[in-house]
Amino acid sequence: MLDLLWRTQFRWKLRPHQVTGDTTYGTLDIIQAVEDAHIRAYMPLAEPGERNSLLGIDQFLYDAEQDLYTCPQGKELTYDYTRHAINVRVYRADAKTCDQCPLKSQCTTSSQGRLIHRNLREQYSERVRAYHQTAAYKKAMGKRKVWVEPLFAEAKQWHGMRRFRLRQLWRVNCEALVVASGQNLKRLLQKRGWGRRPFPTQAVALMPPESSQAEQAELLPRNVLLKNQRASAAVASLASWKVAQTFFEAQKSRFSPVKIVIVVHSSFYVMPFLFYLAVFTSYYLYYWYFTARKNALCVQAHVFF
Repeated sequence: MLDLLWRTQFRWKLRPHQVTGDTTYGTLDIIQAVEDAHIRAYMPLAEPGERNSLLGIDQFLYDAEQDLYTCPQGKELTYDYTRHAINVRVYRADAKTCDQCPLKSQCTTSSQGRLIHRNLREQYSERVRAYHQTAAYKKAMGKRKVWVEPLFAEAKQWHGMRRFRLRQLWRVNCEALVVASGQNLKRLLQKRGWGRRPFPTQAVALMPPESSQAEQAELLPRNVLLKNQRASAAVASLASWKVAQTFFEAQKSRFSPVKIVIVVHSSFYVMPFLFYLAVFTSYYLYYWYFTARKNALCVQAHVFF
């Protein structure tokens, strides 16, 4: 997560104010790095569950000024020593006080008094716990349920992401990026429209508006409306054919038989002659094709030129 966060900041020049994640990312290493970067860590804490039915550490109040804990009976647990191997500070209650406490059976089984371990970076956990009571934290977690979790479920159910088909980390990253790209394309098409191909400009101009079609739908049968649309598309194609015909007629004067004969006679080169002959032949072939196409469209659209 940290690598993705730093890359996003560097690549896109973003300065996020908060980071939202699930319990997997709620470790002290990630929380400390995020908080030191002046970014709020909105994520549940990955705390180990209670292994027994004794009173948990959340039942004890910590006083940062005096550096001590207070038990539910109002007794103090003072600092005893530090275990640097696991980065914790140990606080111990007086053994005689614990022996006289009515809640000893619910608090500890030790004859030396109750012990509490406090992590050296516990201030970060306390800061994140304070976020849990704010409206911004609840809003961020709600957005994650709507924006992030459905994407994971979609990738697993519809894109075969329950198990990767490739091995090695870089190949798995490539496969995940391909799936994410497909999901983004699906949302882009959903925003723009699935397979909506616009009509040619002339066909859109010649087709009646939607309001008139809706008004005439009750009076005209469906096949009549479809026939009118086909006629409009045919007229649009004829308009396009007229544009092509005008272009080829403009080229007719440039590639007339007289000019070709003059050029060939004056140059006596074989390659230029073959080139102009090919252009001349292509012109008449195109002219014949568009003439036949025009006659077919005229029959279909019932228009006369």
